[in-house]
Amino acid sequence: MGFATTYDVWVMPLVRDWQVFFSALAFYFVCQYMLVKYLPRWMGRHWEKLSTLQREDMVVRGCSIINGLVMSGSAVLFLSNFVHNGFGLPDDKYKPLKHYSFYRTTITAYFAWDVVTCFRYKWSVAWKVHGVFSFLGTYTLMFPFSDDYGGYYTGCFELSNAFLHVSIILRTLAGEEKNAATKAVLENRATLCEYTFGVLFFIIRVIGGTYVTGTWMYTTLSDVLSDFVHRGDAGYKQKLHNEAAVALAILAVSTIQILQYIWFVAIIQKATGSGAEAKREKKE
Repeated sequence: MGFATTYDVWVMPLVRDWQVFFSALAFYFVCQYMLVKYLPRWMGRHWEKLSTLQREDMVVRGCSIINGLVMSGSAVLFLSNFVHNGFGLPDDKYKPLKHYSFYRTTITAYFAWDVVTCFRYKWSVAWKVHGVFSFLGTYTLMFPFSDDYGGYYTGCFELSNAFLHVSIILRTLAGEEKNAATKAVLENRATLCEYTFGVLFFIIRVIGGTYVTGTWMYTTLSDVLSDFVHRGDAGYKQKLHNEAAVALAILAVSTIQILQYIWFVAIIQKATGSGAEAKREKKE
């Protein structure tokens, strides 16, 4: 049920934006290829010290950093629209956000690449779940649906990732560095990136994510209830375009936000040395 046809919901978004989607998908695979080819040249002796798994990890994280830079424009659009709306989020979920179509489609392509990468390189279950649900969530929003909210996830969420990936890359290089002075510099920079990531994660993903997700959930579930209660009423216009698509979006968004809380607990445990991994390291 809903005011849109099945074709309009599940097929038309990709038909409409296929040039952007497949161009973006190719872009991320090209970035991956270029990093595989040129990182050894750029890093020289540092690259030679890394294991195969460390090299693969560094390439994937490099692509994620690039995506964060690409999606920074989405954050600008969200924030400017947020200010324009009087520091609030509008109830109308079907009003397209000007200039956002490119980012809406590109982030969907990025998560398609991300899903392939997570399974290819056997990343953890949490990252696989994140990739799959992020792809499903972004695809259901391509209708377009909830542009005013989507910009926060595609833009602001992605801004914090670069610091995490850079910190891990620096920490990996420090672990293989024999020169004490260089090792200390790498570790200090990694620590700075880690603290920056932690602060941004808390502000953007925990505080801001709770506000945006909570607001979106409240208004969306209100529309679901309204459509259910008034289904079949004469003259009633359904508020939502497709029940299945909205249900999938709700599942995806809620799963992603729950992951943020789980990861934030892990960040706190690592910072305080109270996590299981930290306790194992102390014993060793």
